[in-house]
Amino acid sequence: MIVMNNNEEFNKEIVVPKRVIVDKYGNEIHTDDEHILQMNLNNTVDPHLARFPEGAREEVENKIHTKMYDYYKATFNDTDTLTALEYLGKKFSYGFVNEQIEKYAKAFKGYGLQQGDYVSVLLPNMPEIIYVKMALNRVGAVANLIDPRYNPNSARDLINASNSKMVICVLNKYDTAIKPIQNELNVENIFTISPFESISLKEFDLKDGLLKQLLGDGAYFLTETKQLIMDAREKILKNTGVQDINNLLKYGDNYVGNVDTPYVENAPATVLYTSGTTGGKLKGAVHTNEGYNGLHAQLEYVFPEQRPGMVFSGLIPMFLSYGSGVCMFNSLASRFDIKLHPTFKPNEFVKIVEQDQPNIIVGVPKFFQMMKNSGKNFDYVDHIIIGGDKILPKQVKEFKDYFDGTRVAIGYGETELLGVISVTLEDGETLDSSGTPMPNVKVKIVDPETHKELPFMEEGEAYISSVSAMLEYLNNKEQTDKITFYDPETGEKYFATGDLMRMLPNGQLIFEDRLKRLMKRPDGHQVNAGTIEEVISEVNGVKEVCVVGLPYKDIMGVIPTAFVVSDENSNRDDIVNACEQASYDKLTSARDKALAYVFLDEMPYTPNGKMDAFSLSKNNLDDLEDAYIVDYSFIDKKDRIRR
Repeated sequence: MIVMNNNEEFNKEIVVPKRVIVDKYGNEIHTDDEHILQMNLNNTVDPHLARFPEGAREEVENKIHTKMYDYYKATFNDTDTLTALEYLGKKFSYGFVNEQIEKYAKAFKGYGLQQGDYVSVLLPNMPEIIYVKMALNRVGAVANLIDPRYNPNSARDLINASNSKMVICVLNKYDTAIKPIQNELNVENIFTISPFESISLKEFDLKDGLLKQLLGDGAYFLTETKQLIMDAREKILKNTGVQDINNLLKYGDNYVGNVDTPYVENAPATVLYTSGTTGGKLKGAVHTNEGYNGLHAQLEYVFPEQRPGMVFSGLIPMFLSYGSGVCMFNSLASRFDIKLHPTFKPNEFVKIVEQDQPNIIVGVPKFFQMMKNSGKNFDYVDHIIIGGDKILPKQVKEFKDYFDGTRVAIGYGETELLGVISVTLEDGETLDSSGTPMPNVKVKIVDPETHKELPFMEEGEAYISSVSAMLEYLNNKEQTDKITFYDPETGEKYFATGDLMRMLPNGQLIFEDRLKRLMKRPDGHQVNAGTIEEVISEVNGVKEVCVVGLPYKDIMGVIPTAFVVSDENSNRDDIVNACEQASYDKLTSARDKALAYVFLDEMPYTPNGKMDAFSLSKNNLDDLEDAYIVDYSFIDKKDRIRR
């Protein structure tokens, strides 16, 4: 992108006359708008393209203009007999999956869904999330993918904001996620699917042992037995406005028309939710067919050795960006054998790997540290893809040494960019690299204040343009505009990531830090300090609060910890309990809250009068004997007694 030289004009900004330019989609862009990206005069080359075959960018662009279902169908022929999914010990072929997609597509058409209609889907990693998602795409509808663990108020807001025609929810989450707000939903119908819909009642006799294994803490939907399923369905059928999924499928029994609607360029196809780089409120990133297709087309260049039949461990939820793009769509289009895990306990990660024996596995650094610490042999794994949290160069070297012969790839991405924009290639990458941008990706490192592009090696905010970038935040122009910037010469749209990075002369990206106060928990889940502070500050007895991420021993990630100054006469136990209740009521999910509380007599401040969050973050949670721990899942059992 930038040709390094000693030209004195190197850092001079272009003086752009006030005029109107038109981007490649015909949209008018005013160059005197405050969100115009000031470009470097010498910014004429994308250095990372040298790492790919000539014409790779153009080839990606030329093959993606179709619906994602049609793209998926066209990638490979004669693969119907290959295993597509494995779920609770049962295998489903690609031929069977295609039949199910057809069945659901007919039901949606028979029901009356039209092109552009939204459907809210609250399903975990079970076969039906794939059938529903791909069938909605066939009929031109938009899948509004919502985490079924969200609290009911968040679910209500996301469903209503999308003007969804219907809700499809996993059966056992109906009572907690949908029932409390059912009368507030502006939808025509609510349909529920049992997590065991794909397993017949006869097969349950064979699955009881496995079922007992899967039940327990963290199994947020596998809580049914055969009798509970039948009782719940009978109850739901009597509940006005809620129906079993088979009632929906009946709409397709007599449908004889064409289920496929025409392809529309850059039309919404999926909504994926993120707290993002612009604040803690949930925002719906609207993604297109071209985005999904482009992701697969680019990953073919990044992983040219991927082939049909490879086994993929589907641990990342498919309602998340990476799960939807890579775990679901790329795996389907590549004809992988996807081992579906609707839920799993992080401490059983190694056990799951041994059970699945995957060729490809994706996870946060902590998971692969667990594999390394086990001392076991994983020679069946061909690809290890690490993302979701910063990884130290020392760890990268240790992983490459331990998993010798296995490709260890580091990736970087965001929900707004469909989960991945760069991946380390097999040679020439530095140990601190966040990867080489994929062929259709363009990256600018800019000064966050002036938007002026910086030379190689200088730290600045990463602005990214990609065929897999979102269209916009759903019904949120203000937040979309805040992160949207345009190239004044080409009209190309860039999104500001909120991440500080450097670019090497060969195009590699080096992640440095976050611009915003976001933090990653040990399980890789990202939370926003400001949002937690806002909720806690409203609790009676709280005078001041500052939330920071604290390390705990040698675990990856940080522990969101609230430092609180309370009223003199307030009871600290009562404050913690009140903060917990407020967090449950007001935050998106229980995973977004503080995991520990520390009370201070006074809050530290910097010389310029700001709370000194930096000094607080220098504490180690395991050194704070008086900390209130409200979630022990990250603490070793042997250490819990002393707390």
